Amino acid sequence: MDLEDRVVIVTGASRGIGRQIALEAARRGARVVLAARTLTPRALLPGTLEEVVQLIGDQGGRAIAVACDVTDPEDLDRLVTTAVETCSQLDAIVNNAA
Repeated sequence: MDLEDRVVIVTGASRGIGRQIALEAARRGARVVLAARTLTPRALLPGTLEEVVQLIGDQGGRAIAVACDVTDPEDLDRLVTTAVETCSQLDAIVNNAA
């Protein structure tokens, strides 16, 4: 599936399935808005949004990271607003966060 010129939000994108979905969406041409609770490393959990942004950039893709707690309606509003303001559109959301 070609995602060229599409904008995709992926929640839970710092590790596991979300990380792989984000990497694949970027590989297929999407601009990816990565969301998870924190941007930087946490003591007990591997993987960060910053790492995924770097990986996507290294592969020639485009991504931004937004700290977002998907249980907080204000955070969700900010996530969508940031995606639309930054990328001028929103085409899909992958609700992967646990």
